[in-house]
Amino acid sequence: DWSLTERESIPHVVERTHRFLHWLVQRPETNIVVVTHGVWMECCFYVHAPGTLGNHQDQHGRGGGGKMDRVYNADLFVAECISRNGVYERLEQVRRIC
Repeated sequence: DWSLTERESIPHVVERTHRFLHWLVQRPETNIVVVTHGVWMECCFYVHAPGTLGNHQDQHGRGGGGKMDRVYNADLFVAECISRNGVYERLEQVRRIC
């Protein structure tokens, strides 16, 4: 939950990405546009699509060692959200298109 006095932690953002993707696969639509802020997208990609933004690190910024790409304002990505029997499994074919 949002707070005026506390900044959201990275683990909390990661948890929100889990909840969102599980909710998303319950939707009846097959093509969905998601608009969000860059940190949310970075956390989502680091956990659910490692390697999308370059050298992989975990949700706490550990691992890797090379340069990590960022998500910037107005970046546009395309991905396939894979589910089985209505249960989220993974993101595939995540790519930046502009």
